[in-house]
Amino acid sequence: MNLNYIKTPQKFVQPDLFSSENFIYANLDAEFPLFFDTLVHWQFNENLFYLVSKDLSHLIVSGYGVHLSKKSERLIIKDNKKCIYELPFFRLKTVAIMSKGIGISSDLIEEFSKAQINLSFHDFSAKPHSLLQSLCFSQHADLKRRQILAQNSKTGISFMAAVVCGKISNQAAVLKYCVKNIKPDKNINIHKLQTAKEACAQMQQCYNQCLALSRNISDIFEARQKFMGYEGTAARIYWNAISAIISEKIEFSGRQTKPLPKDAVNTLLNYGYGILYSKIWSAAIIAGLDPYVGFLHTDQSGKPALIFDLIEEFRAPIVDRAVIAFIMLNRNIQITQNLLDIKTREKFSEKIIEQLTSAQYYEGQKVMVSDIILSQARKLVAFIEERQKEYSTFSFKW
Repeated sequence: MNLNYIKTPQKFVQPDLFSSENFIYANLDAEFPLFFDTLVHWQFNENLFYLVSKDLSHLIVSGYGVHLSKKSERLIIKDNKKCIYELPFFRLKTVAIMSKGIGISSDLIEEFSKAQINLSFHDFSAKPHSLLQSLCFSQHADLKRRQILAQNSKTGISFMAAVVCGKISNQAAVLKYCVKNIKPDKNINIHKLQTAKEACAQMQQCYNQCLALSRNISDIFEARQKFMGYEGTAARIYWNAISAIISEKIEFSGRQTKPLPKDAVNTLLNYGYGILYSKIWSAAIIAGLDPYVGFLHTDQSGKPALIFDLIEEFRAPIVDRAVIAFIMLNRNIQITQNLLDIKTREKFSEKIIEQLTSAQYYEGQKVMVSDIILSQARKLVAFIEERQKEYSTFSFKW
């Protein structure tokens, strides 16, 4: 078994969208203890791939004939009864099963429940269809009652405003991040810069209107309708700007969710959002929240409305940015029957995991993004329980 060891810089780094190089922030060069010299191991053939994050906390597995089991304090991955990889349980946080044909032992499921390791199952488009919920998690009946009551209260209006403002702010930050990497050395780049700058100005207006509304409205139903309107307007502006930025690399006519998109950009977006959904859902459950009781997104049978709320602030900095980087770095994107082929899923999954295990400044500290997601869920709990005066969203530092 070949093990590849990667030397991780002990400084705050961020990948450049338009090259394969990393750049280091000069004013953020303090010691960076989150990562060590850890192994990253890929196994890939026609039927199987698996990806382990640098800190060994996230595992993605796809392929027929693969079996996951427990041996002592380790997770064992077998391909046709041959052991191909082992992972210690104490490092693991999430395991994502990305295809059919994968077996899991009951002993392993029990260990995941005890260790509170998130096990999610996804279809080929990465949309999660099942999530293992451990009975070891404490059930918060009082919190759930408070969450339901908060839906139609001033608390609900405040949270909806925060979600929309946070989403718009992070979308604008991603545009600014793109602008930072565009050199105005030709006419098409000048057009991109102008489009992105105008988009940011227009999105700022949506942000200001949303913020003003939150201070002057008490009707929850009217507020929800208007907040969704501002969010939709900002989204159209944002995606038009993204389309202009990536126009030299790929054709993209805008965001599409239904019917199943056929273009590469929307397919990549849906795949990335699918992985992110399971992380958000797991965080909500760990925090004790009811995934089906939302605020901005209304209750629908079988629809996790709160997950749709909580994911909004993370879409742009985690998934959208990864998609843009994937495209700008000229990655080969292959679509088969409206789905990413296995090689594209392999490479793009790596990008998403890189984003989830990267660090961002959060409340004055450098924190891994996957941990920020859980912190945000717990922050919502504190807001619902009135232990915190307001809910503030995660802000992407571009």
